[in-house]
Amino acid sequence: MSAGQGAINQINDQLVVLIGVDVGVLKGVDDNLDGLLQREEILRHQTEILAQLNKGMTIKVKGLESTLLHEELMVSVHADDNKSTNQLEWGRRISVPGLAANPSPISVRLNWLEGEMRSTTLRSYWIQVRRIDETEVAIFSPQHPEHTFLEGKWKTFMNFIHEGMVHFLWGFDHLLFVITLLSAGVNLRRWIGLLSVFTVAHGLTYSLSLYGIYHAPANIIEPLIAVSIIAMSFFRYQAMQWHFAWECAIVFSFGLVHGLGFAQAMTNFAHGGRFPLINLLGFNLGVELGQVVVAIIVFALVRWTDQGHLISDRIPWKKCMAMLGMLMGFIWLWQRVSF
Repeated sequence: MSAGQGAINQINDQLVVLIGVDVGVLKGVDDNLDGLLQREEILRHQTEILAQLNKGMTIKVKGLESTLLHEELMVSVHADDNKSTNQLEWGRRISVPGLAANPSPISVRLNWLEGEMRSTTLRSYWIQVRRIDETEVAIFSPQHPEHTFLEGKWKTFMNFIHEGMVHFLWGFDHLLFVITLLSAGVNLRRWIGLLSVFTVAHGLTYSLSLYGIYHAPANIIEPLIAVSIIAMSFFRYQAMQWHFAWECAIVFSFGLVHGLGFAQAMTNFAHGGRFPLINLLGFNLGVELGQVVVAIIVFALVRWTDQGHLISDRIPWKKCMAMLGMLMGFIWLWQRVSF
């Protein structure tokens, strides 16, 4: 099993775990500092290695107690003639009395994706959990270090609503695009139309990507998202006016790009999900709720500033907002093209 991949299989009242671990997550066991582990180093530090791995990965079964029955380290990949390795296969057998009679969600947290345990060479893990005829896959990353497998439909739906809101509200590029879009002035009919068009567009490409019909690489999509922010900010700075249908067409085209960006981020959460339609609906609803929150805030700010309560009428705050959008867009574009 390659580093970054793992499997957890339920067999009656036991969980059988096998995961390929990058040796970069281990501290103080590489005696010759060559970035690899030799057989002598593994034997010498076996107890310490197992202790670090146990701290790095937490497995819990909701409502049930578990006991470690057995664990071992294995080496199947050799990096040189000295049989050095850059990964270890870590096997565990965990007893969970009552699990067969009461199937419960299985929560996995990878602590070595965070803080002092973070590896500099491997930033994601792909883990599959299997229970009889149920299988679910999740991709773990520093942004998504924990996942609960084999939950019911309602819980999965609520999780995706939460993830959609969080991704939108903390995805500053998407957030800035929507704020710039709304900042031209308060017109609820226009706002509802534009946000609906944006939602339909990003929902379309998100759906196509989630179902594997269409996918675009991040090195293309991320710069295009930055370009969309620059363009929208420029339109706002110039106070350009279009027929509403043309404005919807422009927002729709930008929404298609943002949807592919959503899909790339949500791969960490949605990959291999058991309820793809629920995942899709929940995530899009979460993004929509995030947009509503932003619209309410922008509505209040625009009304208050237009009435002179927060900012003097002599300060062209809308143009300042547009300039900020262009500045951030160019910074993100440079970062995403250069790196």
